[in-house]
Amino acid sequence: MDKPDFSKPLTPKQVAEEYFGGAMSYWTVLEHAKHNRLPHRRIGRKYFFKRESLDKMFDSDKAS
Repeated sequence: MDKPDFSKPLTPKQVAEEYFGGAMSYWTVLEHAKHNRLPHRRIGRKYFFKRESLDKMFDSDKAS
């Protein structure tokens, strides 16, 4: 199995699978991004997520 490329942005589907173990759907990830609840970058109609930003957000949630 290939190692994940940490420099590439993640798609909403990858975020749902890797960060939420499939407990959150692709559509829910998109809704959270649209309402600025998840750090993201939008290019045209597509949403992308940086692994570092998500890790930082989840680490800060654990600390509080």
